[in-house]
Amino acid sequence: MSDARLRDLGRRAARGGPEDQAAHLRERVKAGEVTREGVRLAAHLGDPVARLAMGWTHGIGDMHPLDSWLTGLGRYPGALERAAVAVGRAVLGAHNATCLEHGGDRCPESCWQWSRALEAVEAWIADPTEGATRRVDEATLALVRAGSPWIAFAALVRALCGLGRQPRPVPALGGKFWRQSGLTEPQVRDVVRSALVPWALGVL
Repeated sequence: MSDARLRDLGRRAARGGPEDQAAHLRERVKAGEVTREGVRLAAHLGDPVARLAMGWTHGIGDMHPLDSWLTGLGRYPGALERAAVAVGRAVLGAHNATCLEHGGDRCPESCWQWSRALEAVEAWIADPTEGATRRVDEATLALVRAGSPWIAFAALVRALCGLGRQPRPVPALGGKFWRQSGLTEPQVRDVVRSALVPWALGVL
């Protein structure tokens, strides 16, 4: 397909409905702008346009229980790590807001440990070098030593980054973290979907 034709479909998708947007997405896959696996991931997450593009007409992604919905991300390299960070960011934001709401002028040290761990994991996702892995190791161990309530997050990302021997498989660690996050199930789904769909479809 010519670039002009692809741009024309893009303009039509911007003005049209989901069917036009799905047609444009399929052509972006053919043009090599988006991978089929990326569209499949977005469809798994419940994006309606991606589901149409894949021909998935049976309900939406939310039909799956949360644990299996999240565990399914493990089939897509990089997805589960990004989901963990996205939920972690949302949890930290909510915790900071609660501190301020109750008159605190600063959050406890565990919040800073939590933030540093998130930054280390994000750097590792961008470039999983030996140095980045070491920084994840240090940051997550500090998070545990700080007595943070988010030890489940440290265990999850250490497993995802290949650090140490984990007594439980990644899906079980992930499930524990999601349940301890303090977010409702719809909130977890929204946070993960908002973070991963643009990445999956090549928008980011």
